[in-house]
Amino acid sequence: MKKSTYIKMTDDLRAKPGLLKLFIILNKIAPWVYGILYAFLAFGAIRYPFLLARIVVVPVGSFLLIQLASIFLEYARPYLLFDVEPAIPEEAKDPRTLPCKPVFWYTIIGLSYFFVLNNHIPGILLLAGAVLMGVIRVWGGLHFTRDVVAGIVLAVIFGLLGYMV
Repeated sequence: MKKSTYIKMTDDLRAKPGLLKLFIILNKIAPWVYGILYAFLAFGAIRYPFLLARIVVVPVGSFLLIQLASIFLEYARPYLLFDVEPAIPEEAKDPRTLPCKPVFWYTIIGLSYFFVLNNHIPGILLLAGAVLMGVIRVWGGLHFTRDVVAGIVLAVIFGLLGYMV
């Protein structure tokens, strides 16, 4: 993405104040919603030690691995690289952006629901929410598209390896 594309995209979002406000709210509440739903899933599996171990090890273990990877990759966020203000205020001051850790987390939780529950509808809804959050984070200027795609792809890989094997 070029600087001009980034500026045009974030300016376009700023020109839609209602949508921008919605994106800011969703960006703030998504970590809480996904965190609570993840806790419910783990609490529901408390009587099944092997399942509980998978529900904890797959998301948390893979998140720690991508956190380490982001330290070594050191890709800058678009607003830092281009020295402009993002449309959505960034609360986390971590300058590393690849892969997108929030979208990775949302995707791996969605996959946890998808693979653990016999009813796949909650998992599909959470995965759709993860994609929506990826769009919000790119359009809001917090991440490049490659960061979000990398987060989703890595979550799918870790999810498949962790739950299907």
